[in-house]
Amino acid sequence: MPLTERPSQAPDTTTDRASEILSKRVVLAEMVERDQRQKIVARNLPYGRVLATGRFLSETTPSGLGIQAGYSEEQADAHVVATIQPCLTLTVLLCGEVHFGYDSEEFVLRAPRGGRQLGQQALAVNLRRLTTFRREIRRSEQPLGKVHIQAGPDWFLRGKGDSDMRQRLSNRLLGRHLARHYWQPSRRVLTLCEQILALREEGDALHRNLQVESLALQVMGHFIEDVLRAPDGTDTATAQPPSRRGEPLAAALAFIEAHLHRELRLEEIARASAMSVSTLQRRFKQETGITVFDYIRNRRLDKVRDGLRMDRLSISEAAYMAGYNHPSNFITAFKRRFGVTPGNMNDNNSRSL
Repeated sequence: MPLTERPSQAPDTTTDRASEILSKRVVLAEMVERDQRQKIVARNLPYGRVLATGRFLSETTPSGLGIQAGYSEEQADAHVVATIQPCLTLTVLLCGEVHFGYDSEEFVLRAPRGGRQLGQQALAVNLRRLTTFRREIRRSEQPLGKVHIQAGPDWFLRGKGDSDMRQRLSNRLLGRHLARHYWQPSRRVLTLCEQILALREEGDALHRNLQVESLALQVMGHFIEDVLRAPDGTDTATAQPPSRRGEPLAAALAFIEAHLHRELRLEEIARASAMSVSTLQRRFKQETGITVFDYIRNRRLDKVRDGLRMDRLSISEAAYMAGYNHPSNFITAFKRRFGVTPGNMNDNNSRSL
């Protein structure tokens, strides 16, 4: 049963229905600019339901660090799913509470209330393979402030360095998939993170990128020192008990993301996620609100949009990469998804999280 081009199913356009199912579905999120504020919206539910509002920062530095940071207010209950390439991912929480997971592991971070008290409010998790990331968004009046830093495997191999230090890092954290390290950040680290958050509205992009890199490198330096101070054989604090909810879907999503470049069949996706084809189709629709085919089509459109921005693909090339036999169908689908035609993209319209 190859997943080839076919008309998509008509979306559910009932607002009340969307509200009812929002807390039960896995949503595919996107960040947009609206009314001078950034909003995270659910793009697979009617009307682009707003999940959170705030100001956010997303930078990739010349040294290879990825930094996402922001203060936000979460306005709905939902489960967001994404895939992450191999990296060490470090989350520092400044205020609020965040529930998230990688593959089958679940974690909770809570920042102390009543000022910048110190506490176990940072966590690093090592991802050695393509990993499914889940985040539970919970409606709350309490603001959420966090800094998220990702360092790919090559980042730790730059320069000549100290081979003994690298070996100790590997033994304690980098050598195992889902190895984790809970961290009690110092006041200095919290101040550095606050300075990163303060840059979110900085006007000059180059200046902001350089400042973010400098601050993030200092945070990573303090973090590495903390890891190296840990006694030999210490694996970090224990994670929350793993939840079995959503694991088959997480496996299906991870398989799809790793094989978007080729034709996919429902049978092989079902086999990779230990489900029958009928169960896969039912669970996927129940938990994401869209079909397996529609998810694959949308993710290929996302990839093609990035390719059009970076590689100057022709319309025919982009249509072929997205799995469309006819450019006219591709143009229609692209405009329906992004609001512009492939030849008239506006990078400021929206960007995926």
